[in-house]
Amino acid sequence: MKGFNLVSTSTLRVFSLAAILSLAAAGAHAEEIRPAPDAPRPLSPKESLKRFKLAEGLKIELVASEPLLADPTGIAWDEQGRLFVSEIHGYNLEGHLDIIELNKTGKLDKKIRRIYANPQALEEARQQTYGRVKLLHDLDGDGEMDRADTWADDLPGCFGIVPARGGIIAITSYSIIYLNDSTGDGKADIRETLFDGFEMHIIERAINNPRWGQDNWIYVAGSNRGAMVTGPHLEGKVKLGRNDFRFKADGSAIEPVTGTNHTFGLSLTDSGDRFLISTGSHALYAIPLPYRYLVRNPHVPTPGAVANAGQDPRVFPISKPHPWRVARSKDPRWVKFYGRMEAIANGYLTSACGQLVYRAELLGEAYRGSHFACDPQQNMVRRSELRRDGAGYRTSRPRAEASKEFLASTDQWFRPNGVRTGPDGALYVVDFYREIIEDYSAIPRYLQQQYGLVKGDDRGRIWRISPAGSANTPPPKLAKVKEAELVKKLGDPTPWQRLTAQRLLIEKQAASQAGNLRESLRSAAHPQGRLQALYTLEGIGKVSAEDLLTALDDTDYCVRLHALRLADSRLAQDGRLLKKIISMTGDADPLVRLQVAMSLGESSSPEAVAALVEMTREGLSERWMKAAILSSVKNTAGELLGGLLRGDESKPDPALAESLALIAGSRRRQEELGGLFENLAQLGKDNQALLTRCLSGLHKGLEHGETGSLDKGSGRKALLQLLKSTEGES
Repeated sequence: MKGFNLVSTSTLRVFSLAAILSLAAAGAHAEEIRPAPDAPRPLSPKESLKRFKLAEGLKIELVASEPLLADPTGIAWDEQGRLFVSEIHGYNLEGHLDIIELNKTGKLDKKIRRIYANPQALEEARQQTYGRVKLLHDLDGDGEMDRADTWADDLPGCFGIVPARGGIIAITSYSIIYLNDSTGDGKADIRETLFDGFEMHIIERAINNPRWGQDNWIYVAGSNRGAMVTGPHLEGKVKLGRNDFRFKADGSAIEPVTGTNHTFGLSLTDSGDRFLISTGSHALYAIPLPYRYLVRNPHVPTPGAVANAGQDPRVFPISKPHPWRVARSKDPRWVKFYGRMEAIANGYLTSACGQLVYRAELLGEAYRGSHFACDPQQNMVRRSELRRDGAGYRTSRPRAEASKEFLASTDQWFRPNGVRTGPDGALYVVDFYREIIEDYSAIPRYLQQQYGLVKGDDRGRIWRISPAGSANTPPPKLAKVKEAELVKKLGDPTPWQRLTAQRLLIEKQAASQAGNLRESLRSAAHPQGRLQALYTLEGIGKVSAEDLLTALDDTDYCVRLHALRLADSRLAQDGRLLKKIISMTGDADPLVRLQVAMSLGESSSPEAVAALVEMTREGLSERWMKAAILSSVKNTAGELLGGLLRGDESKPDPALAESLALIAGSRRRQEELGGLFENLAQLGKDNQALLTRCLSGLHKGLEHGETGSLDKGSGRKALLQLLKSTEGES
């Protein structure tokens, strides 16, 4: 029989308070406001296990459950193979405290509206909400945890963890905190705030789900509401806006990235593309235009930063909807207020979160590259087949799951809120396990009064999904592996092994392995092994122009893509890199071509401009190519437009020409404008519409752009010539 530790007294702070307040509310008006008799009841882990229906050929097993953990939000394995779990204590507490006060009136509040808790309840909940990180122990090696130690307590609400620098980095409501146990006593005695100043609107949309990228950055989801972030290793404040962001594990850098996640969840592909999520859209992704390229040209608007890989909002749960949802769906006033898809009891995505792009091999080739998304409200995990669509993505249902879900349960308390890939390549499902999972403001207040909001706040579970015939495999302890062996691990088929090996080599600054890393870059069988060898070289400060040239010739598009992103900062230092990138304008892969267009913008040389002219003429119909090109011409818009206007080739798209003219006008560079005016003057009468658009762009740019004058020099002379050539023409 498993032995369990009792939860600590600090765990009981919220639970005890909730119980006391509930009793107080029952007082004189209990006869008017009665607890709903049809609320679903929790099941034991053993009984809950029997309620799952899983895709054929796979099995699901319990890894951990209450009382070892409660309200889990994330899991992570460190280099010693230890499993950590983060917790949030106080979910929906502000709504609960608000309803306690409301119940004292003795009346059910049936007014149609969405309302947040009163300021007093919000402040009380803020003070009482806290996070915790626990270390779980499998004492007998059977894959099920036997003991939980509170490793770090009294944190702000904790929404995810990643291993780093021998410890754990916790993403909390307002801060990013580095934790470590320097004494070996099982408690994190080191607590360093790396970044502070994040803002939280509602708890389900706090910063969350940190993920190591292949590029040595940690990526984080969540809207920051314009946060100005500080940190002891930063010079001044950093504005993140409403974007997701990434940071360095040592606290030395933090910056926005393209796109904003709408709710809880984040995942990366093998190419480093980020998948985002909203409650009703399970497969969103950040467009493949990195933030640093988009913002370098302030004279053009950026495109929408988030794309949808395909929306099929139907779901096929096997559980009964919670009675409060049934009650809301039967009232046409509430259906009208929320909309049918949101208000219907079940059948549509309404709480999508915690997604994962599966990048391991244990489950089999049919699952590699699959996209998983949780819908805790409907007690299920959905799988989608993910395929590339040009420079973007599309999803579709697997044929075997056309009218059923990958994982579903009849247990109405099963609340999956995250899927992770473990060191063994299995899927691990984080289960919040409670009665009510929805944000309280989505629930009509009279139903909150009858069903409550916090039942189950002392529960939580973790499940493992693996092939039916597979055995439990203890996590490897890479902390004890020699550096040369870690280099070999970069080519492992399991992402945890690759990323952990890369991280350890960089943390050790293993310069002695540069030769082995270069050999891996050239010959590793797995493309991710070659990619991560490249980024390991970059992380230890040993990547050379020769390494980049090798990677730019790689057979895999992911390697070429990231080699471009590393190489374009060196174009002024090594002419071979620019020459190679120019030769890649016709690359076979659309995502690589898009990156070539952006990388060429790091050079203002005539050769780079000529290559962009070629790409504009031949590839403008490709998705996002126009935005990529415009991002690249802050300093060369006039030259690019001139190149497009010259010769007998077809003339540029008028809208693009107007944008380029606006950029050139905004800069007011005499030489650039002089050349552009000369080219415009050569347009014949058949191109008057194009000329008008160019002049319109120039006017806007000159009117609102940088200070400067055209009262002398070649710019003025060419302008007068242009005006003369167009005199009398409309």
